[in-house]
Amino acid sequence: MEPRKKIKVECLGPEKAWELFQDKVGDETINSHPDIRKLAEEVAERCGGLPLALITISRGMACKTTPGEWKYEIEKLKRSSLPKMENELFPLLKFSYDNLPKVTMKCCLLYCCLICEVQMHGNYIINSLLSACLLENGGEIGGEDCVKMHDVVRDMALWIACELETKEEKFFVKAGAQLFEEPDVKAWEGAKRMSVMKNQIEVLKGTPKYPNLRTLFLSENKLQVVSNGFCRFIPHLMVLNQRI
Repeated sequence: MEPRKKIKVECLGPEKAWELFQDKVGDETINSHPDIRKLAEEVAERCGGLPLALITISRGMACKTTPGEWKYEIEKLKRSSLPKMENELFPLLKFSYDNLPKVTMKCCLLYCCLICEVQMHGNYIINSLLSACLLENGGEIGGEDCVKMHDVVRDMALWIACELETKEEKFFVKAGAQLFEEPDVKAWEGAKRMSVMKNQIEVLKGTPKYPNLRTLFLSENKLQVVSNGFCRFIPHLMVLNQRI
């Protein structure tokens, strides 16, 4: 743009950066939970004093009122700075990993990172659904915060899943339908997600072929017998809930 004079814009110091970030996020969000202020300070620090980053990220966080949402964003910010860490820091830390005495220990470490990230991502999704009023606060059960779904919202979700289904996302839901035996094979052939929980099913027989099935809910039935070959031809099953 052919400027006559170039002026270097310095990054903000820690105090000024926090003031700017806090101003854009708003006191209502900062004070919405006792843990959020500390998490917000960490987010502001990761912006490195860059005004554009502070303003953009703080505006995006202004509607985040749960610690889980803030922790999820912190993880995303960590990943955004990976290139430098991959070259300078990670090789040094990997020395400790390489010297673990057993392969099992290494696998355990890798699984731990997977579980933590998935849990934070799950919390982020649940909080987004709560914010959209598609889920409701279900109170606390057994020391854990729970959510619930309104009957009308559930009916709408089932309508979308079962009536407007695509070939890639076919649902079969017969939860609480007073079934005394497994549904006819043809009825749920090709399904990707299936729920027959809360029924009176006692026996699962035969060796059904469900090449697309990913999720199967069988909990709260009266299962006594499951044939040895029941899961033989369900190669892509990832979630199985058969708690009695």
